[in-house]
Amino acid sequence: MLETNALRECVAEFKDRASNGERGMVIYGPPKQGVTTACRHICDGLESGGRALVLRAQALRSDDLPVRVQPDQLWRLMLPCEAIQNGFVRSTRDVLLRHVEVEAERLNTKHVFVAIDQAENLSLRQWEDLRTFVDSLRTERRLSCFCLIAGQSELLAVEDRMRRSLRHSLITDFLLGPHRFRGARLEELDGILSGYDSLRYPLPDGPSYTEHFCPGLWRRGLRLVQLGDPMRQRFAKILSGSGTGAQELPMAYFASAVRRFLYSAEEVAPQDMAMLAAFAARCVDKCGLGEALATLGNPELDARAFRRSRRLEW
Repeated sequence: MLETNALRECVAEFKDRASNGERGMVIYGPPKQGVTTACRHICDGLESGGRALVLRAQALRSDDLPVRVQPDQLWRLMLPCEAIQNGFVRSTRDVLLRHVEVEAERLNTKHVFVAIDQAENLSLRQWEDLRTFVDSLRTERRLSCFCLIAGQSELLAVEDRMRRSLRHSLITDFLLGPHRFRGARLEELDGILSGYDSLRYPLPDGPSYTEHFCPGLWRRGLRLVQLGDPMRQRFAKILSGSGTGAQELPMAYFASAVRRFLYSAEEVAPQDMAMLAAFAARCVDKCGLGEALATLGNPELDARAFRRSRRLEW
């Protein structure tokens, strides 16, 4: 995985909060910013280290589910398939609690890590159920539990939903101190491009990502970081022309531009550096960022405006 400064900052804050005994963390950001990647990276690190039992789920919108399955849906997402096949006949939540108890004993750990991605989709009922589940782990099973709540910028409006429903305790349990997962800044692009030149792919002892897709250009001395200027200029033009006030690049669009370039560079311009630079700029145009900014605007500003308007109404 390519580690950006934003990802390092997020992981460092997570480690700081966990080591200080805090009970959770909120990560939010606009679509395509990399929030899901950050959540997955933290979970994978904990699982590989074997220091905690990790439960993870990606929340679904409750109105996309049949009413009869809504209450149990969150537990079903967290529950491994093998636990269902063990012959348990109790409720899904009870099955999950028993699974946690057994797995924590097997791993010889008292630490449980619960990660909920796309948490903006959770209903208030599911938030309440999640608190009850976490309290059961802490009080009945005597397990410490850290909750990672991740989602898009709409998470900023969830606090107001809870406040209007007089569920203030849910805010203190889950939504205090959110961490904004930022995008890539224009001045960081050279460092990210250098990461592609050094990241080994597809195996840890294999060639670099750039060399794997462009072996001929690599042998002739091309490094992706050499194309930083034309790509940065074109990204800057898209951001300034969007009228949204956006100053950062969602990593998904940047990665799309890089992949588009690497997949076709040797066919488009095998030797001419000027043509490669023009093609790199063209790949930025085709990455979809301009269209996304024109269609979606700035979701974070929209969510904050929603919060302000609802507070005025309140």
